[in-house]
Amino acid sequence: EETVIIGGYVVPTSALAPEELVLIRAEQKKELIVMREGRRKAEEAEKGEKEETTEKEEKVEESPAEKANRFFRELLVEKNVDGKSRWDRTVREIQGDTRFKALGSHAERRRQFERFVRDAGDVKEKTEKEKPEQKKNVSSVAEAERARERSRKEHRVRREREDADARVLFLRRQNFASKNIDNFKVLLAELIRDPLAKWEDSSKKLFGDSQKRALASPDFPEPQMRSLFETHVQAMLHQRVVDVADLLDEKLVASSAKDFEDAEEMEGSQNSDDDDDVHVSSNPFTSFVAVSGCARITTDPRWDRCPLEHRASAYCGHVEKMCVSFSVEVPDEVAALRDELRSAREARLAVGKTLDETPEDGEAERE
Repeated sequence: EETVIIGGYVVPTSALAPEELVLIRAEQKKELIVMREGRRKAEEAEKGEKEETTEKEEKVEESPAEKANRFFRELLVEKNVDGKSRWDRTVREIQGDTRFKALGSHAERRRQFERFVRDAGDVKEKTEKEKPEQKKNVSSVAEAERARERSRKEHRVRREREDADARVLFLRRQNFASKNIDNFKVLLAELIRDPLAKWEDSSKKLFGDSQKRALASPDFPEPQMRSLFETHVQAMLHQRVVDVADLLDEKLVASSAKDFEDAEEMEGSQNSDDDDDVHVSSNPFTSFVAVSGCARITTDPRWDRCPLEHRASAYCGHVEKMCVSFSVEVPDEVAALRDELRSAREARLAVGKTLDETPEDGEAERE
């Protein structure tokens, strides 16, 4: 039964109306004409390209003998004939091929075979001669790469060695400096016992140490020694102030607000005929002079080890703390002593600031 293809499906013509069948066949004919026209144009274009290529290249038509020689050499290539192949062995493999018979005589076949073998041998010999040169070039490249790798490795090892030497030198200097600092601290503990000591007065004694523990060097310069000295003195002074504060907390303890009444004032009110200009308080809670004469405090070595000004400052702070706890006013003598100590401290700070600024002012005047 005749069929037609519609939309990729095979449909029998008996299933279609005559009008549909006419239209479908007309469309198929039109498509066929278009396809043939396209194919014709493609063939013409290809033919034109071939003609152009032929015009550009010099074309020499091969003679029958040359064509037969070419076919024969192609046959030898297919059979892997090389420079060591022999005619008597090879001929048995190729004599049944039509390309073998294309050459007219047996002598011509053998002559073409021997020429092909000679050419293959020359090519092989040339290739073998070039191999050592290629190997040499490859060896040179590999040797250069090994030399570069060796140089990189030596550089890396040298750098690591230099880093290790620098690290060892740094650790040695650090250890030497640490040892010098420890020895100098021991020297300070042995010689410097005064919390008010000054570097200018103590440096000569420190530099005269027989064990050379205060020997200045690039790793342990004099400014560093002076800094350690100042730190030692401040720590010693701070500890002695703390000891006095602990002593006062232990031995000077008020039980009530009446402890801050001045007994001498009460006696003065009863004996009005006495000299009014002379007033000495005997109450240690209201007078620093009185607490300095109190045996239970002054007999403790912590009292005398602290400098007088710092003892007085610690006493004022202790009395103020007790007055706050009992809600009483600070005694006049204690308040006056506190203000006097504050004024003296501010005056010292002002003098120190002036001394620090004096060199800068002198330099400005010189400029």
